[in-house]
Amino acid sequence: MIGIRVDANEKIASGHVMRCLSIADAFLSLGEDVTFYTADTFGSQIIEKRGHRVICLESDWNDKESELPVLLPLLKEHEVGLLLVDSYQVTEGYLAALRQRVRLAYLDDLAAFDYPADLVINYAIGARREDYPEVSKTAADKAYLIGPSYAPLRKQFLIGEEELADAIRRRMLKKQILITTGAADPFRVADQTVRAILACPELDDYGLLIIKGRFREDLDDRSVALLADAKKAGRIRIFEDVDDMATLMLQSTFAVSAGGSTLYELSACLVPTVTFSYADNQFANVKGFSDKELMIYAGDVRDTEEIGSDIVKALLVYHREPGRALAAQDKMRKLCFRDGAERLARSLLASK
Repeated sequence: MIGIRVDANEKIASGHVMRCLSIADAFLSLGEDVTFYTADTFGSQIIEKRGHRVICLESDWNDKESELPVLLPLLKEHEVGLLLVDSYQVTEGYLAALRQRVRLAYLDDLAAFDYPADLVINYAIGARREDYPEVSKTAADKAYLIGPSYAPLRKQFLIGEEELADAIRRRMLKKQILITTGAADPFRVADQTVRAILACPELDDYGLLIIKGRFREDLDDRSVALLADAKKAGRIRIFEDVDDMATLMLQSTFAVSAGGSTLYELSACLVPTVTFSYADNQFANVKGFSDKELMIYAGDVRDTEEIGSDIVKALLVYHREPGRALAAQDKMRKLCFRDGAERLARSLLASK
């Protein structure tokens, strides 16, 4: 039995659950049973919808050590041989206690401390093995899976070259900008971006495909009237609870996205993208994509009050310089991570 310990809620959104679901699907395709363990029921519907078993610990998602008296006996009862943990709330004590009971893999973005785990996974495009200095007794028998070849994309992003080429031709004729800012969008980047695009005459030819996050609040008052007028004109479409993101991405000329796993999905669909960050754990991603000229980084929301304008300025680079967009697509095409979920699952199973 494979166990996955992960959470989703209005504060941490659903990115952790979504990437773990891709890994779980890969395990399932390899004949392995998977059980999810969550603190509460926020992520249960998402997980169950994908056909996986989920057990609610009824614990505090932000205090991992307090759940150990409940989780440890469950791992023994369910005969979990490998546990994958994906959470920024872990402590050294929490991971060490789990490692005494099961073979432990930790899915990381931050290299915050020397994790007492059997395997550490960091698929960020800017991640390096050197980010994890071997400074403690836990390091000697630890393995690392580093780099975007382990990015756990869903099967819908296993797209052939012919389909990609056809999509690129079609989206250059029907121009559209995809806006996806995460499940929560605490800084209302979608609102700011939409207003800035609608105020830019140079982008009048573009329709807007807006993904409304599962945990985000309603649009603010400044956006409601603008959106209503734009929807009447047929310029805006708003989507919720999207299962087939690949189709929307393939239809998009450009995209605006927060700096999470969505960047790898957009790369698989060869979409020139403007990215931004609003949390420390996103920085390795956005910096890696920016440094390699795969995407344009508009900045960190926490450092500016003009993120909408900054995003539009970056979109105009792609609009005005088609060669820049083509160069980004060529770089994305050379990345080999579309089968990352299965590669990761196989590597984890080989470690058992």
